[in-house]
Amino acid sequence: MARALATYYATIQDMPDTEFKVEILEDGPVKKVAVNGKVYDVDYNLGGDAIHSIIMNQQSHGVQISNAGHSLYDVQHKQDYFQVEVINELMKMRRSRTQSVAAGRQVITAQMPGVILKVYVKPGDEV
Repeated sequence: MARALATYYATIQDMPDTEFKVEILEDGPVKKVAVNGKVYDVDYNLGGDAIHSIIMNQQSHGVQISNAGHSLYDVQHKQDYFQVEVINELMKMRRSRTQSVAAGRQVITAQMPGVILKVYVKPGDEV
């Protein structure tokens, strides 16, 4: 497969463990897009207020896409409605670094022991 021009990750909000890797492989009048490794030829036109005409594999689809906030989109196709979060590779990497799987009491050990000489707060003080 060719090197991607851009890579995005899409998650449908009502399906938390479903993630789609979307890679833009070729740009032009007809785009070559891979979704989870499967390649599609996609042509689209913006037809009006958030209405997109998408032609994929010789089939036309009218899709309404509206921005619902930072990286969140409302997508409606016929009677189906989805709220989709789309993030780029950098955002995905940042999230993976900040997500913690630890729960409960945590013990932090220092690489070098130290001595506490004085504590400037009293029990009950807000820190």
